[in-house]
Amino acid sequence: MIDTVVFDLDGTVVDTVSGITHAVNIALRAHGLTEVVDDETRQYVGLGGKALVRAAVEKAGAPGELARAVQEAYLTAYAADPGHRAHVYPGVEELLKRLRARNIRLALCTNKSGRITGGMLEALGLAAAFDAVVSGDELPYRKPDPRHLLEAVRRAGGTAALMVGDSISDVQAARAAGCRVVRLRNRRPGAGFLDRQLRRLRVRCSGSRSPWWRSLNTSTATPRNWCAGHRSRPAPT
Repeated sequence: MIDTVVFDLDGTVVDTVSGITHAVNIALRAHGLTEVVDDETRQYVGLGGKALVRAAVEKAGAPGELARAVQEAYLTAYAADPGHRAHVYPGVEELLKRLRARNIRLALCTNKSGRITGGMLEALGLAAAFDAVVSGDELPYRKPDPRHLLEAVRRAGGTAALMVGDSISDVQAARAAGCRVVRLRNRRPGAGFLDRQLRRLRVRCSGSRSPWWRSLNTSTATPRNWCAGHRSRPAPT
């Protein structure tokens, strides 16, 4: 029985692309490097800021060792105003309330740094929305390592989880942890959370026409309605 839903942050709960682009460009300008645009940021947002910074430095033809300094400048700029240009996707708060009403625990598992994650949640009024928040710099590992996801479930007090995210890292972490996973694809600014991507999600392999959340309850029924991902090998110990 699924008792916990674990959400990714960037591209899942919050549209952070423009804010990340803004902070990265502050860092790039400070080092005389070519700036990036939102579409470039969107390609890396699920992999963490380091991946985006490395790609931006490489694109500019700068030496790789400069990435560390640019990364620090990026984090400083982002932490100064983590809620800048960040927007909660339409329907997120409604969905969280629905899950709460079903006694489902809620966790956030993100590769974003803790100081930025906390500030962003505060700025967007989501600080109290989750039972557990595990950021990307709290542990010696992070997604796609399944232990990052499993720690979020543990802190939330859960035992069986569904992962909701938008990147391949979310899918890989969930499958390696033996969790179900729903992947949101091609999300754009203003895309609703309870839109056709999620609210009316169906299992293509079984032909079920029920939204996935109807399997989230406190009964003893086995959850059956899922978008993607099945139980896989157990996580490494």
